[in-house]
Amino acid sequence: MKKRSIVPVLIMIVALSATALAESLFTGTVKDGEIVTAGNLSIELTVAGEGAAYLKYDSQALLIPEGECRSKGNIDFCIGAITYVSRNVTTYEELYETTLDVTHLEALELNKTTEKTDIYTDESTGVSIVFKNTGKTDLVDIQYNDTYPANFLIKDVQGCSFNKAANTVQWFGTMTQNARFRCSYTLMGMKPISYKSNAAAFYNDGMFTNTVSYETKLNIKNYSLQVTPKFNKTTVSIGDAVNMTIRIKNIDDAELEVSDFIITLPKDAKLLDIGGDIQRNAGKITWSDTLVSDEEKIFSMQIQLLNRGDNIMAIQYKYKEGQFFRDLSDEIKIPVHCDCPAIEHSSIDILSAGSDLPFRVVLKNPSRLQKFKSLKVTGTTNIAQFTPPSINFDTFLPNDEAVIVSDTIRVPETGFFYYNMSIEYTTEFGQEIIDKKEIVIKAQEYAQAQGGAVINETEVKEEVIVSDEKEAPVPVAQEQHVKIIKPSDRTGTIVGSMIVGFVVIILGAVIKLLLR
Repeated sequence: MKKRSIVPVLIMIVALSATALAESLFTGTVKDGEIVTAGNLSIELTVAGEGAAYLKYDSQALLIPEGECRSKGNIDFCIGAITYVSRNVTTYEELYETTLDVTHLEALELNKTTEKTDIYTDESTGVSIVFKNTGKTDLVDIQYNDTYPANFLIKDVQGCSFNKAANTVQWFGTMTQNARFRCSYTLMGMKPISYKSNAAAFYNDGMFTNTVSYETKLNIKNYSLQVTPKFNKTTVSIGDAVNMTIRIKNIDDAELEVSDFIITLPKDAKLLDIGGDIQRNAGKITWSDTLVSDEEKIFSMQIQLLNRGDNIMAIQYKYKEGQFFRDLSDEIKIPVHCDCPAIEHSSIDILSAGSDLPFRVVLKNPSRLQKFKSLKVTGTTNIAQFTPPSINFDTFLPNDEAVIVSDTIRVPETGFFYYNMSIEYTTEFGQEIIDKKEIVIKAQEYAQAQGGAVINETEVKEEVIVSDEKEAPVPVAQEQHVKIIKPSDRTGTIVGSMIVGFVVIILGAVIKLLLR
């Protein structure tokens, strides 16, 4: 989160344009009867006498006097002086040569006006694009693209379209001769960057597919006071001591008066050591002074992080930048990992309806160093004739484990079983944590009938909640009354079925004998 003082908008118009430019397709000396290539044109030149030349291309023909130019669409053809070369000894024809220049005029003019090319983070600048057909033909298949990195937020797009996924301003259309079209949008600076915007427009003028492009250099500044934090660890575990440096630098050309630079440590974190020109002040770390241009200060500290999850370090800084006062704040997130108690259970992959599942649930402490206090495990389930145990430990030691469930259950024919668990405990550093886990058991046939894939570990859902207060158990799914059939019950059922089948066979044989 960043705060900004209200700054008067100082408009400095910067206009960049891509106007109609001439592209040379061919220039050189051509002899009478010679065929030359200019771009995608094949041109045959014939001298129609000492004073003119005759050009043929793409079913088109032009008669151009010596030393003059003629236009066809957006192409200029120019003939220079015609000179005598020699006589053909066979036909006695006199041979001439001349210079030929073929030039293609770009017909789409683009003007891009940017209010400010240097902005600060959270500051905006307006952009206006004007398209104009300056050529002698209609323009079709116009495609305009101007792409920006995620450092820029594009908003308030008018006239053009906006491709949010690509962060690109676009326009597609056609333009008649002398037509003019305008669109506009706003750029907001999100993160510091120096970026060259290479925008391009493609179009067809009836003979060529052309490109007009231009480059705009944009700068997003992180105000004049650059703040750069650095840690000595990429992975932090609960209870770790972390070394940290914060570099502040005046990146402005003028002096900065920093009235307040305040660092607030994450909740419950302990400050073990500090270094540099900073002070402890009422539970916070503070500094204030004046920085000349390009001057930097480096503050160091060692902190112990005691809470699992995102630890937030807040930095607030106030300084005078010219005639403006900046009041800003940043947040630095430090993710802290914990080898906390975790639930492991037997595999629930690819289960067949009616099969027996050896169901084992174990609570483990994966940490080799930390113990946990006041640990309590509770559960809710819809498995019939099964009561989830409640387990309590005053202390759960490193590498300890406890078997919560060890039983055999019957996989349901339809529907599913759930076993919702809640694990509450306190870390060695006093943080109260509630973890929740939901185990879902379905038959493969039921999952496929519901249009789902074969059951695998993705069916196991885990939600981690860090809280200072105890929370209610995971909401229980709608209860289903499913009878658990024990292996002995299944054996009796099979034997009974065999006896009935045997009796049916005997009765069938007796009936056949009586009918003979």
